[in-house]
Amino acid sequence: DILFWLLAAHALVRVVEGPSLSAWSWLGFVLGMGLLNKTSALWLAAGVAASIVLTGLRVHLRRPGPYLAGLIALLMFSPFVIWNLHHGFPHLEFMRNATAEKYSSLTRFRFLSDQFRAMNPLTFLVAVPGLWWCLFNREGGRWRVLGISFLTVFAVLVVNPHTKSEYIGAAYPPLFA
Repeated sequence: DILFWLLAAHALVRVVEGPSLSAWSWLGFVLGMGLLNKTSALWLAAGVAASIVLTGLRVHLRRPGPYLAGLIALLMFSPFVIWNLHHGFPHLEFMRNATAEKYSSLTRFRFLSDQFRAMNPLTFLVAVPGLWWCLFNREGGRWRVLGISFLTVFAVLVVNPHTKSEYIGAAYPPLFA
């Protein structure tokens, strides 16, 4: 999981540095591989989409690059979706059952407090300044896409009342750089 999130961050940085069709294609490929690895990459895809819409990358929405990335990721993920469709969506049933039973004791407060236990507390000495730098520093503004991606994933997970704290673990390493 962490590998694909880091590769996606790298691909997003490549898009920022030079938004060519090959950079967008690489981003789509990485997202597609991440989705095949674990469906939690959907949160990552949401973060990437939000970072495109909320930064200067939105000008590229008039060009084929972002759509090519989305199409590649969707095509790569489609066998999983088709299989689920043909078998009555067992993945969704698994998630419903896990939420109702196994994760029923999880709360938003626990998600937030477990961030310190799941991640080494020293991690925050690097991650929080990294997030701040991406979002508010003049030099870091170029990499705002990484901060927005993280915050989007964080928001998606906080909204869910039964989220495990380790779900966001793969979103932290891009902030370290």
